[in-house]
Amino acid sequence: MTVAFALLRLALAAVLVIAATGKLLDRAAFRDALREFQAPGMTIGPLSVVIPVVELAVAAALVPAATARWAAIAAAVLLLVFSAAMARLVLRGEEADCACFGAIAGDRVGPGTLLRNAVLLAVAVAIASAGPEHVATAPLGNLDAVAVAVIVLAVVVAVQALFLVQLFRQNGRLLGRLDVLDARTRTGPAIGDPAPASLGPLDVPVTLLFSDPSCGHCAGLVDAVAERDDVLVLGLDEAREAFAIAGVPAAVAIDADGRVASAPVMGRDEVARLLHLDGYGLQVVRG
Repeated sequence: MTVAFALLRLALAAVLVIAATGKLLDRAAFRDALREFQAPGMTIGPLSVVIPVVELAVAAALVPAATARWAAIAAAVLLLVFSAAMARLVLRGEEADCACFGAIAGDRVGPGTLLRNAVLLAVAVAIASAGPEHVATAPLGNLDAVAVAVIVLAVVVAVQALFLVQLFRQNGRLLGRLDVLDARTRTGPAIGDPAPASLGPLDVPVTLLFSDPSCGHCAGLVDAVAERDDVLVLGLDEAREAFAIAGVPAAVAIDADGRVASAPVMGRDEVARLLHLDGYGLQVVRG
């Protein structure tokens, strides 16, 4: 039983490390998720750092036997908080990106994510409620060869996962550049041309923000401009038909005469820059 509980501790620690690493690799997406979870605006930036750091600290404390039970209690508290926030969205019929594993794996909040949290919570409770004879032992000294092999395998998998994340992110950047090149090869209104009539009368300065429900970064941008009268949110179909824009998020500025005032921009940071969302995303967006 001692070996079994040691493996449970290591498995839970591995999950927390992967979750924290994913969040830190793509803090912008995690901030978007926190907005969807309706975290107070002033806390989103600090929480995007504090939560993964706490996850890493709890994971580290699960390894030494002396701190394993307290770490399991902390893990259970984290999982209860996360589950309560998810359950609130599910009960209200709202959708949001989970961002539980950040850049490593993306999914939407739903029954599946709640079930996964329930399993992890059960593991944390089992470790926290185990007697000293099961937990209070040297973290590695009593593990047999199979347990050591599992640890080595977990390290290898974690390294491979980080490599794949970086590869996928690089591919994503390349695909984004291809979308921009594709958009530039299509015919769309130039700066100074009248805005397409299909968009209706645009007789005041406005920035058109093109979004789509399947776009993770779009939701955060839409929420950021929800109270602004100078931004009109449109769909991907309008982006394609009116400006030959191939992907979202994207944006175009229209002047008071209803004429195109900027070239179309694509990508989270470029759109945030055009919308003057200072501090939004991974980069400073103005200046």
